[in-house]
Amino acid sequence: MTNKIKVVTKECRDELPDIQENTFSILDELKAGESLQGPQFIIIKPNYVIAEHYSKGNTTNPKVLEAIIQYIKQYNDNARIAIGEGGFTSDTGKAFKVNLLPEICRKLEIDLINFNREEKREIVIQEARALKGKVAVARSSVECDLLISVPSLKTHSLATTTLSMKNIMGVLSRKSIMHSRIHQKIVDLFSHFLEKLPFAIIDGIIGSDGYECGGTPVQHDILLGSKDLVALDTAGTMAMGIEPGTVGYLNNAMKRGLGECRASNIHFSGVHPRSKAISY
Repeated sequence: MTNKIKVVTKECRDELPDIQENTFSILDELKAGESLQGPQFIIIKPNYVIAEHYSKGNTTNPKVLEAIIQYIKQYNDNARIAIGEGGFTSDTGKAFKVNLLPEICRKLEIDLINFNREEKREIVIQEARALKGKVAVARSSVECDLLISVPSLKTHSLATTTLSMKNIMGVLSRKSIMHSRIHQKIVDLFSHFLEKLPFAIIDGIIGSDGYECGGTPVQHDILLGSKDLVALDTAGTMAMGIEPGTVGYLNNAMKRGLGECRASNIHFSGVHPRSKAISY
């Protein structure tokens, strides 16, 4: 068991004290603080693909973001901390406002970055299988030391699920370039940012079933976290009643040595995602 990848899952209600307690518990168990003490610029990357309130399940609960920020500040109060996102189907600034992020960021004295309005930088992904050539991304995604992915728990019309790995798409200037060969491109982009991804948290308090930009809300009441985003997305997929073996990007990432998607090689701490599974 000691050699297995750890994924921590907690039952959690949509209340700030409960969210803070369980977020801190997950991150403590993962020893996440070790990765937070040196970096100078840390971005928390939620999913605000659409300008909807988080209660509809399609966007990240801002209370989870607030808990993560408070946790980071315990270990590194000198770093520049920001919430950064670039949505796809609607104005990201409106999504921020609907979910009260400007107020939260002012209160916690951190930055709020709309990736879609930032200056762009071009990257080239080494050993890319599908996302080849120069790729334009938000400047801050290149300049930051850490990028912490905090997606909501959702199904996806093309990728089957959209969780911590696919959430990195928000840094792209043109999200539409992902929609062909999407499973390989998710892994290509993930591989480029892997060294900046110390851990991730999936907000599964309210999930979304059916469509990534307008699915049906699912009251799921769980939070999941891991240092291995492939294993984490495997657990999130299981929690939605979907077999990880049917999700192309998970198997692709494992074959490329970027993480683990075999349940037999994952240690599920806390509640097992299958025990909390709801069929999406």
